[in-house]
Amino acid sequence: MRTFTVQELIDRIRLKANIEASSGYEEFMTDAELRDWLTDAYTKLLDELTSQDIWSFGGSARYQAQVTGSQAAYALPSGAYKIRAIDVRQQNGYWSEAKQVSPRYRNVMQGTTGWSVNQVDVFTTQASSVAWYFSDTSGGTQKAITFIPSPSGTEEFRVLYIPAVTGSFALTDTIEGHNGFEEWLVLEVADRVRTKMLEPLEGIKEEKANVLTRIRSVAGRLADDMPKTIVDVNDVDGGWRW
Repeated sequence: MRTFTVQELIDRIRLKANIEASSGYEEFMTDAELRDWLTDAYTKLLDELTSQDIWSFGGSARYQAQVTGSQAAYALPSGAYKIRAIDVRQQNGYWSEAKQVSPRYRNVMQGTTGWSVNQVDVFTTQASSVAWYFSDTSGGTQKAITFIPSPSGTEEFRVLYIPAVTGSFALTDTIEGHNGFEEWLVLEVADRVRTKMLEPLEGIKEEKANVLTRIRSVAGRLADDMPKTIVDVNDVDGGWRW
């Protein structure tokens, strides 16, 4: 895996779109514009990669907290892009993954509090009575999660998630190249540049499609040995995922 600076990718974009210094079109697109478009393209690529394998791609972040009494709803960490898993821990100290369910099950287990975690062995830890669904904080100002059943006040939970891309890339920022996937970023932005110039270059769209096909094939193979459990923070109606 090789790491590229944003400046390196912008240089490749200019070369691919024929707007490098020697072309006479260098000033047609500023580096600031190209950085914005590269950031947008990176977000699209991250969508594609994490839809194939949420554990192998994207950054990694963790939020851990003690529950507050029997409070069931908790705000998601700011900047959470996709959730990989939500784990819960009971007094016995065992961590287990809670299951995501649809908000339509919000009225299940009313009046029940406390989380029961069954530790079978290192490979089959189960949180048999704990689930969660997407909700909103009071006033609907922030995305939240709500646990079923409510905790009893002694438990903890942790959210494992991919952080969102915030703002535009700086020229000195770096991007990891997965199996040459960064080439799609170059082609995507170059295609937009030529479209803006009203002079599309023959072959860029086809090349971009071919690279995307390879991305889907390679990224999909990485996930062959595990189930896909992608949880987008914008999802509002998933089914039971048990």
